Amino acid sequence: MRLWGNNSRKLTKHELEHWEQHGFVVLRKCFSKNEMQKARDFLEQLWIERPSLTIDTYLDNKHPRLGRQIFSQVPIEAKNSIYKLNDAYLEFSYVRDLALNDRITTTLSQLIGENPCICNSLIFERGSQQDIHVDTYYMPPPPGGKLIVTSICL
Repeated sequence: MRLWGNNSRKLTKHELEHWEQHGFVVLRKCFSKNEMQKARDFLEQLWIERPSLTIDTYLDNKHPRLGRQIFSQVPIEAKNSIYKLNDAYLEFSYVRDLALNDRITTTLSQLIGENPCICNSLIFERGSQQDIHVDTYYMPPPPGGKLIVTSICL
């Protein structure tokens, strides 16, 4: 199921220049308000059902990071703190469809010159509060390949 069908477009000259100068492009209104509400509802449902995913959590600033745990085993209070839900794309076609929306994949293809694929996903409601770090150690692209990140902000 594709959320927007073939609703792709070419990047503008300004967007391409912004990519070259700053290393990112913002796609405003890539999703409708209705689609973003569905994404928020999906996240709420995850917290109710607690599927077999892993989650990285902090309960609050006073408690140390609890680390990676099984989602169903963390206290419900973790929802109101800093957390990252890991790799939901492996379990849910909805997450894959959102991440591989035609408009996003067309844009990524224009930027990297290849068809993109998903290698991981994180879902969070607040910033992770991680120190500055480099993820390429954990997610290196294949030799000669390219690594690009998307963020769908609700």
